[in-house]
Amino acid sequence: MMHHPRRPAPHFALLLLLLGGCTAVERDFAGVPADQLWTALLVAAESPDYESQPPSRRWFVRRNHVHADAAARHISIERELHRVTLQPTTRPLAERRRWRLELALIEGDPPRVRVTSRGWSTRAAAVEEADRLFDELAMLLSTGGLPIREATPPAPAGPAPDARPPALPPIDIDDLEPSGG
Repeated sequence: MMHHPRRPAPHFALLLLLLGGCTAVERDFAGVPADQLWTALLVAAESPDYESQPPSRRWFVRRNHVHADAAARHISIERELHRVTLQPTTRPLAERRRWRLELALIEGDPPRVRVTSRGWSTRAAAVEEADRLFDELAMLLSTGGLPIREATPPAPAGPAPDARPPALPPIDIDDLEPSGG
């Protein structure tokens, strides 16, 4: 009798393919100078915004280690997130995510950003994180939320304006009439 080595079931191999490996997502940023896009990438990597997500889906950053190589226009991120999801009639669900992300600015016309997830996650989760980053970049670029490199103008000379509201007259409770009488 011949002994054949056991092969993994096809569905197990498919599961490994879906859960592991790298996922890369790219987006063009037409009309944005490469230097401005690089600055936005640095801001988004060093201070990620998860506050704009709905409270039931909001992640909190526990650890965010960023290494940027300006000459290569490349950023490596190791990030750990956590959240506790509360739903009615269920127990709180504690979740953690660990990201190993590589961000690359690809110069050209238009400049492009590539986000590569190198950790164990589903492709859907990696694409969702890349989309969150792209949305954050678009917000930073559109609102001017980037750090200003120019000197701030000095404050105007003279006395500070009075910021207090004007005084209101006192109200005597006996003067109030009952409503809906």
